[in-house]
Amino acid sequence: MAILKPILTLSGLLAITFACAAPMTAGQSRPATRLETNSETTREDQELSKKIIVVPDEPPVDWASDRLVALATCYKNMGAPERAKKALRLAIKNDKTGKVKKQAQMLLDSELPKYPVPQEAVFLSNKAYDHYCRKQYASAIKTAKECAAKYPKYESPLDTLSAIYLEQKKPLLARETSKKALAINDKCSNAWLSLGNSYLLEGDYKSARAAAEKSLQCYPDNINTKAMIKFLNAKHR
Repeated sequence: MAILKPILTLSGLLAITFACAAPMTAGQSRPATRLETNSETTREDQELSKKIIVVPDEPPVDWASDRLVALATCYKNMGAPERAKKALRLAIKNDKTGKVKKQAQMLLDSELPKYPVPQEAVFLSNKAYDHYCRKQYASAIKTAKECAAKYPKYESPLDTLSAIYLEQKKPLLARETSKKALAINDKCSNAWLSLGNSYLLEGDYKSARAAAEKSLQCYPDNINTKAMIKFLNAKHR
C-alpha cells in the first residue's frame, strides 16, 4: 500500500532508480532521482546513475517479461494501478520461458484492483491511506468510506478501513470490512491478512491461521502474513 509520488518529470517521462522494483506489498521510501552525471560526480553517484531507468507513460510492448514486472511495481507505487495491470498483462504475453508468467499473474490477481479504477478513486484511496499513516484516523475513515461508497468495486479503501479498525482494536468492524473487500476480490492477500488479524485479536487462532494461509496462497511473498504465521507457529501450534 505504499505510495510513491512522482518527483521529477521530463518530457512526459519519470526518472527513478530501479530500486523501486521491490515486492509490491513492501513499504518503500521515496526513490532517489538524478538527471545526468558529469566529470565532477563521485564514484557513488556514477554507480547510482547506472541503476536509473526511465519509466515511460505506457509499458513498451517489446520489453522483456521480468522488466515489465519491475515496471508494474513502479507504476503501482506511483499510484497508477491501471498501467501496472497493463504491464503485467504484457509480461504474461511476452513470457516465452514460462518463468515469469506465474509471478505476473499472481501479482495481477492479488496486489492490484480487480476492476478498472479511475484516477479519482486512486487519489481518494491514497488520501485516506496518507491520513491513516499520520494517525489521523477520523479523516482516514471518512475519506476511505467516501471512496468505497463512490467506487463500490474498489478494494483498496476497504483495506485501509480494516487496518484502522484493527489498530483501534475493533475486530468485528475489521472483519466486516475485510469480508467486503474479499467479496470484490477473493484473491486479495491483504484482505485475507486483515481477516486473520481480526480473529487473532479475539483469540480465535484456528480461524486466524486459516485466513493467514489463504493470504499466503494468494501472495506467498506477503511479509506481514509470513510474520503472522511465524507468530502462530511459535505461540499457538
